[in-house]
Amino acid sequence: MTEGSILKIEDSALILEKEKLAALIVIEDYPRFPEWEQWKNGVEITVLNSNAAYKKILLEGCSFPAEMRDKIIKEAVLSYSETQSKYTLTVKLEDDTKYYLRFTDIKIVKSQNYNCAEYTIYQATPWVYLAIIAWQLCEKAYLAPDMLNQKEQDLLPLLKELEQFFFVPPNEPCGFPLLHKLAVDNGFEDLEKFFKKAQNPKGKERPVSWLVLALSNLRCKPLWDAVYSKIKESQQDYPCPETENKDHIKIIDSAMHEQGFEGSFPDYVKTGITNRSITAESYGSTRTVAKGKNAVYRVHCQESIDNGELKGITFLCGTAFLKEGMSAEEADIYYCAFNSKGKTLFDDMHHYIYEERNPQEILRNAATVAAKRAERIKLSKSERAFLNRNAPSFLSTFLTVFIFLGGFFSIGFTLLSFIIVVITALATGENIGEFLKDIPWMFVILFTWVGFGGTMGIITALSNRK
Repeated sequence: MTEGSILKIEDSALILEKEKLAALIVIEDYPRFPEWEQWKNGVEITVLNSNAAYKKILLEGCSFPAEMRDKIIKEAVLSYSETQSKYTLTVKLEDDTKYYLRFTDIKIVKSQNYNCAEYTIYQATPWVYLAIIAWQLCEKAYLAPDMLNQKEQDLLPLLKELEQFFFVPPNEPCGFPLLHKLAVDNGFEDLEKFFKKAQNPKGKERPVSWLVLALSNLRCKPLWDAVYSKIKESQQDYPCPETENKDHIKIIDSAMHEQGFEGSFPDYVKTGITNRSITAESYGSTRTVAKGKNAVYRVHCQESIDNGELKGITFLCGTAFLKEGMSAEEADIYYCAFNSKGKTLFDDMHHYIYEERNPQEILRNAATVAAKRAERIKLSKSERAFLNRNAPSFLSTFLTVFIFLGGFFSIGFTLLSFIIVVITALATGENIGEFLKDIPWMFVILFTWVGFGGTMGIITALSNRK
């Protein structure tokens, strides 16, 4: 283990296999004892639980006292006694108390890789999505290196670059030499200035965000495809979690076909000519597209599964306005997610969780709304209500902003006015008390509270409702 780490391994314990020793690195990142489960045959520790992999180990014949729960490990030392044929994990807790956990061996209880490229739920932008996938694969490389296949090992340097789009260490070097080379190889030499600015000694976030924004332009989609294909290839031999109950597929298929979409779960497509102008938000700007455009509409579904049970569906809704000579096949769902100054539009509807009351109706409504959002069709009142069913009401939003934001603004404005009056009185030699009496303080407080808080409350409530 590295210098300064929590876990130290004595030479006597090096007889344990490397992959078993590597599994104990979980102590570095998850040192709180509730992650450890006491069983009759020993202590089970979940090493990794993500969209990339699951791994659990067993400290065979081990036990730990109940008072260790909810405590943080300050230091741990692993040793081995030949006379007792046992390993000892000497644990020092945050209060400096020591415990000795003895076990005969470490066994892998469960080890399962998952197709991280397919199973990770889409978030934010295409490059941030890749960064989240890369981050999970890098976590697997750190916590369970024995679970990596050769393609993942070869791809690891590029993955470590990509994860910086998702998490930039505050004081660590930041650079993208491999991604920069891929960009040049794919004809994007003009992005060099963004790569140079993003390569700095302190991991600053702003230059990295500029690079991500530049890469998010639609013209950079071929570069994204090249990187994504490498990641998908490294994951192709791994399964995705599945549910035994497939009723949700029939429901979504039926709802999408009723809306005129073709295809089957998880991908649906529809083409047509827009019969009205469309106004929508894209990358922080409002875009208006005239009617009469040749368009392709796509919906892609992603499952969230836990222990074989479906927890929800994420619907990715994409719209692409095709230029002359372009086929619908060229505009996949991720094509729609790039910044194209209005030539593509994208929405995602996250996690419609199965509920006890009529989950089939919830899923059918969600699929119908997803189809209409892809087509940019105006939703009915009931569909808007369904879409915003978990959002705060107009009244609760208004009152929250009115009371708190209006109150803070009013108090701050009144205090500032008080200070200005006092300074003015001192500067002019006037009596401060008389000066203060002449100001209608109650009116100032109420006027600013009602004026600012009321206005912002209405704007925020209307915005949330929309």
